[in-house]
Amino acid sequence: MANDLINMIPKDAEELAAFIEAVQTIRGASKAAQSAVVKYFGPAFERNWRRVTEKAKELRDKVPPERHTEPSPSILIPLVDAACQEDRQELQDLWAALLANSMIDGGRKVRREYLEVVRKLEPVDVSVLNIYRLPLPSTANSNHPNARQSFHRDKRSEIGLGEDEWLVSVKTLVELGCAFQNPGQEPTTTPFARMLLAACEVP
Repeated sequence: MANDLINMIPKDAEELAAFIEAVQTIRGASKAAQSAVVKYFGPAFERNWRRVTEKAKELRDKVPPERHTEPSPSILIPLVDAACQEDRQELQDLWAALLANSMIDGGRKVRREYLEVVRKLEPVDVSVLNIYRLPLPSTANSNHPNARQSFHRDKRSEIGLGEDEWLVSVKTLVELGCAFQNPGQEPTTTPFARMLLAACEVP
């Protein structure tokens, strides 16, 4: 069964087009809308999905075959729908990891809520979220009230992120339940965000 897992999902242009049309039908889209989506975006969807599945298989195969399980349709269907539309590598990597984890240990690390959140993330949000979960370096004075703020500012500069971009991203992460911020304090990641990030990693 484990060897057939990747074959359960759309693997070529024809299968992916049929899948996209099926999802559009479920959402109530007209036949004309379905045809337009497949005609104009089908090649890009196929290319995106191929990258995600290749990466997912690579990640999944890092764990022993006895841990491979069938993905739940409740996870797989919205995941395929979202991942095939994404062409940015930072987000493709998240979708690949979520897909891989959906096929490991019964998919216990992947919650349906994660899919909705990842759909709303921009690449910069992923960078900011990863910065917020970094521990302070051993050389930093953790008792200093501005230690974490200075650390985050340095990391922000390293990736060339402007202050306005940073603030917009923080606002987005707070709204999505991935960050929490008390007035006058640096944001911190929420338990939800930490679990989401764990689901986007494969041992």
